[in-house]
Amino acid sequence: MGADKKETAAQRFRGGFNCAQAVFSVFADECGLETDDALRIAGGLGGGLGCGEVCGALSGGVLAVGARFGQCIEGDSGAKMNCAAKTRELTRAFRLASGGALRCSGILGYDLSTDEGRARRASDGTRESVCIPLVEAVIDGVLAAWPGEARD
Repeated sequence: MGADKKETAAQRFRGGFNCAQAVFSVFADECGLETDDALRIAGGLGGGLGCGEVCGALSGGVLAVGARFGQCIEGDSGAKMNCAAKTRELTRAFRLASGGALRCSGILGYDLSTDEGRARRASDGTRESVCIPLVEAVIDGVLAAWPGEARD
C-alpha cells in the first residue's frame, strides 16, 4: 500500500501537481474524498504556500491527518488532542527526513518567493532529488499515524 501511494504521488508530482497535492491526493479515499477534490483542496499549498514557507508535502500530510482524525464535534477535546499528537509526530518525522527544516527555503537553500529562486528550482533538479524523497517520507509518516494501515 505505501509503495503504491509513493509511486502514485511521485507520478503526480512529476506530472505537474505540487507536492501538497501529490501527498494529500493519495489519501483521498481514506479521507472520504474524491481525488479531484483532494487535488483542489491542496492546490494552494505547494512550494511552501507558493512562497517558500512550510513545505507543501508536510502540509499535504497534515491535511490527510486532519481529514481522518480532526475534531468535527464541538467540545471533542479527545479528537483535537489526538489530531494534534499525530500532527506533531508527522512533523518530527519530517524534520528527520529534511535535516531539521520545515520551510522550503531551509530545505532547498534558496528563496522560492523570488523570481531567481523559482528559476533556480526549475532547473537545478531538486524536485527529483529533494522533493520526491520528502513526499515519500511524508506518506510514510501519515501511514505510521494511521493504526492498522498497511505499510511497506
